[in-house]
Amino acid sequence: MLSKPNRLVRQRDFTALFDNAKSFQGRELVLKVYAKGGKGVRIGVIISKKSAKKAVMRNRLKRLIRETMRAFVPLFPEGTDIAVITRPGVERVEEKQILFSLRQLAEKALRYQ
Repeated sequence: MLSKPNRLVRQRDFTALFDNAKSFQGRELVLKVYAKGGKGVRIGVIISKKSAKKAVMRNRLKRLIRETMRAFVPLFPEGTDIAVITRPGVERVEEKQILFSLRQLAEKALRYQ
């Protein structure tokens, strides 16, 4: 689980992220990265009802994504905000494929930094 300082939760933070972020897209996920400065790396996960209809599945995907991104937190520069957004149909994809896609996008974002 991500520690509290590593979570992106406020609406104004998400708005700033969406206005200024660099986007990295995959088949199942979109990763938005914004190096705003400051301290800490914060991660937010967005899963719409279009992506996963049942709340149980949305929560499971959130836990899976947060746990995977926790390994990448130390690799990103301080002051980086990251949003992971799922695309419709992600609930029909195997977990291994989602994790693989997330790792690829995170590595691509790190190369960009």
